[in-house]
Amino acid sequence: MKYLILLSLLTMTFHSCSKTSSNTGQSIQETNPNSCSVYLPQTHQKTVEVFGYNSKAQLETINIYGYDSSGGSPITDSIVVSFNLTQGIYPAPGYNVRYHYQGDPVVGETNYHELFYDNQTRVTIDSVTISNINGFPVQHYLYDNNGNTTVQWLTQIPNNYIINEIDTLFIQNDNILTDINYTATTSTLNYLFTRSYSTHINPLYNKILANSLGCLLVVNNYFDFRSNYLPTQFINQENGSTTITINYLWTTDATGSVVSGVGTDAGNGSVREIYNYRY
Repeated sequence: MKYLILLSLLTMTFHSCSKTSSNTGQSIQETNPNSCSVYLPQTHQKTVEVFGYNSKAQLETINIYGYDSSGGSPITDSIVVSFNLTQGIYPAPGYNVRYHYQGDPVVGETNYHELFYDNQTRVTIDSVTISNINGFPVQHYLYDNNGNTTVQWLTQIPNNYIINEIDTLFIQNDNILTDINYTATTSTLNYLFTRSYSTHINPLYNKILANSLGCLLVVNNYFDFRSNYLPTQFINQENGSTTITINYLWTTDATGSVVSGVGTDAGNGSVREIYNYRY
């Protein structure tokens, strides 16, 4: 079974690493998290993301491990995202994604993504140019004057591409307030996500990364690197499914950094998500 838990909301220990100011003069957080994990107790599934940084404290790799013990035999899958920072260019001109699902050959499957940016270093095109997986999809990123981002998912057809899916993220105070996704060919709503926010800083937030690649990391399910704060509530309205509301409670350490969190179902009080951050 090919499966990896991919999160629409946020989404192991190594030495801690400090960040420095960028050459654009923007300040960023002092400490990079080494990893973030989320456990879904109702389905016995867990995702762990381990982050690697270069000597300039720029995000270089994301190692994603998915564990699924809901069936008779535990399943372990992994994805490695590697940003091309070898030429000292930042943001990265591209990134490689290597998938390894349980039962695959050792080498797994690979996609290379070429990235293009506007004059504000915001990603505008994410194009798969090398792949041993079927298809070469493309994502177009469009921005309005308020920072809201619309992503067009293009699917390859013979001699052309068509817009298959459209995802719009509405940004307020550097947080993703609403995320609405629908199928372009049929205008079918796939999901509507709505968030309310706490005063707890998102450990994954980095202003430079958020403004350049934050939405890309969100829509491709690599946790939420775009929002400045952590949510207090998340409302999930998916087509054909019952609306789910999750309330969050976050725990900090002596320095004020968030180290864990619990998401409970507003309807029945059951625990749906458990988060842990390591620095």
